[in-house]
Amino acid sequence: MDQLLKIGEQVVKDEVDLFLCQKVIHPVLQQYLRDNSIIVIERLGINSMEPVIQLTGSQPVATLHIIPPSAYGNIKEITIKHLGSKTMLHLIPAEEATVCTLILCHRTETMLNELKAACEKADHVLRLTLKDPFALFGGGCSETHLAACIRHKSKSIAMNVPSMLGCTQGEYLLAAEGFCRSLDSVAAALDHDSGRSLTDLTHAHHWTLPTEATTDELDLTLSACSRERRECCVGFLHR
Repeated sequence: MDQLLKIGEQVVKDEVDLFLCQKVIHPVLQQYLRDNSIIVIERLGINSMEPVIQLTGSQPVATLHIIPPSAYGNIKEITIKHLGSKTMLHLIPAEEATVCTLILCHRTETMLNELKAACEKADHVLRLTLKDPFALFGGGCSETHLAACIRHKSKSIAMNVPSMLGCTQGEYLLAAEGFCRSLDSVAAALDHDSGRSLTDLTHAHHWTLPTEATTDELDLTLSACSRERRECCVGFLHR
């Protein structure tokens, strides 16, 4: 306890305005800090630590010894925001920061949790995209493209590979076709509305249409799809 109070005395001496902790702060230390007009925030959580570090420039301290001056961060202003029944602490960075706050609202707690999960997933995907700017075609197209490439490649090397694998040419092609059909099945299974699963035999593009689609609508979709996909599919092997 004496060591905790020494830390409290030091942060008061260093004119600290905001004291944050990832877990819990001892009630005695909390009271001492509040008595000296220091804002105390506990149970910050590991997910919020990194944004706070980026925003303030502070460094986490995992010891009860003397806090080094380099561990302190800076903020321009602290304001209180009232959103409905909740009260939030708004930290304004001293300099331009790469951290921003997104506030989500919904009428029910269940829908709010779903919205939060969706936004977290979107944020995660965006971060991964910035780190490695590569993406696959969606809607089953990656699977049908891969199946088309494997079919073409397996036929072109069917004369040499079977002997290396200890099988006949027919067995090799049968295994390759079985794998390709599995990929096609995965692409078709992505539609949950009982739509019609179609694959372009030239560019291996995959899409689904409603079961009630007319022949004219089908022809229009096929022609539009071919025009849109010609540039991005030109590198894929024909079947």
